[in-house]
Amino acid sequence: GVDSSVAAALLAGEGRDGRSRAILALMERWGDTAIAIDSDVAARFPTELPVRIVHNSFRVHDEQVGDGKAARNRLGLPEEGRILIGFAGFLRRQKGWPELVAAARILVDAGEPVHFVIMGGGVRSPEWFRSPRGRALALAGILSDEESALTQLVADSGLQDRFTFLPFVRDTAEVYEALDIVTFPNQGVGLGRPVLEAAAHGRPVVASGSTDGAGMLLPGVTGLLLEHGSPEEIAG
Repeated sequence: GVDSSVAAALLAGEGRDGRSRAILALMERWGDTAIAIDSDVAARFPTELPVRIVHNSFRVHDEQVGDGKAARNRLGLPEEGRILIGFAGFLRRQKGWPELVAAARILVDAGEPVHFVIMGGGVRSPEWFRSPRGRALALAGILSDEESALTQLVADSGLQDRFTFLPFVRDTAEVYEALDIVTFPNQGVGLGRPVLEAAAHGRPVVASGSTDGAGMLLPGVTGLLLEHGSPEEIAG
């Protein structure tokens, strides 16, 4: 007598691959409602179930840190003369970290005073990928160590002095207070929780993955919404 809801992120290949079709079949069989994180994801989700939009949740503190300079000091980030650009969350290629590094190279070559702050890490740690199971799944191409891939790309691009990597933290307020701009260059569909967290801390966003901001970003007001999320667009 209790309705069951299924929370749904956008499926790989928009639901056309075998794994996605199996997930959809289970949803259709057992679910009563599908929950999408925003209107863009809801529009692209191939299900006959009723779809309800429930945005990602986040916590707003009663007292913000307030002093960006003090936050930078505590986090060991550059204080003066650098624009701090943040990227937060699990590292997945679909979220656009390769494009962000390429954009960083463009900006540094142009002489722009930018510094990038990556907050988070891989879905599984580099240590896990050194385990027998991790090595086997990586060799089979089922999973990849994206955290190590990102740090290697930064090193290969000669940008080590322009990137700071911070671990996951429960309280993200201090990090957002330290930043000047937040990025979410999604190569797929949808705007993630960092867009909402940036708004809560009054930080502008450069993002892609939405046609109109999905009620989370006001294009040209609270941030810039990119059409493709290419390195050139991000840098611009």
